Amino acid sequence: MTDLESALALAYESGAPALVFACRLALMSATTLLGRAPAERRQLYEDAVGHAHEQGYVGGLLSALEVEQAIANGDFDRALRVSRLLAPDSVVSAEVGLRIALVDVARSGPEAMPDLDALRRRLLKGPLAWKSFAATSAQPLLLADDPGRAIEHAELAVKPLTEGSWRWSLDIMRPRRIVGSRSRCMAFRRQSNRENVRRAEPTAAYFSPSRGATSTALCASPS
Repeated sequence: MTDLESALALAYESGAPALVFACRLALMSATTLLGRAPAERRQLYEDAVGHAHEQGYVGGLLSALEVEQAIANGDFDRALRVSRLLAPDSVVSAEVGLRIALVDVARSGPEAMPDLDALRRRLLKGPLAWKSFAATSAQPLLLADDPGRAIEHAELAVKPLTEGSWRWSLDIMRPRRIVGSRSRCMAFRRQSNRENVRRAEPTAAYFSPSRGATSTALCASPS
């Protein structure tokens, strides 16, 4: 942590907001790996986003992080707004697209599912660090009551999880927790029409970047 904090200080001196954001992102991951209190990670997240906005910095990773946090907070409208800032056909927008698929299915049902395979192909053709994030498609598939395909898509996460490279976001791919949340959402959807689904607040397991742990996300946008 000391080295990372020194790097952050140097980044501030350089006056480069992109470098400051990258250092804060590394610190966020380190706090989770070291088992620090969620409040510490939350503060790092708020500082990272706040400084980036103050400096007028706009970047793909920043937007992706904000989309994750917005979904974890249940603020689906904000997640959709931020997702539109991303360059189309980029590897980052593909990863975010898989997360937005969760929003689409939660709001409108399985028929709103986008072309997951097209998004996954962009990730699989991208840099190595992004390939395993194609497993994110397991989430909307579970919510859409398609556990078979969800398990198939989640296979890409097995290696990074077992090797520890995904330790910081371990909960994002816990099938049992997500299946349980999917079941609650699907049960609610069967009992309600779509307009009610938009106003209701059943929960779904979702990774919160600011907490480094599973949070609860609304299956519909707050009214």
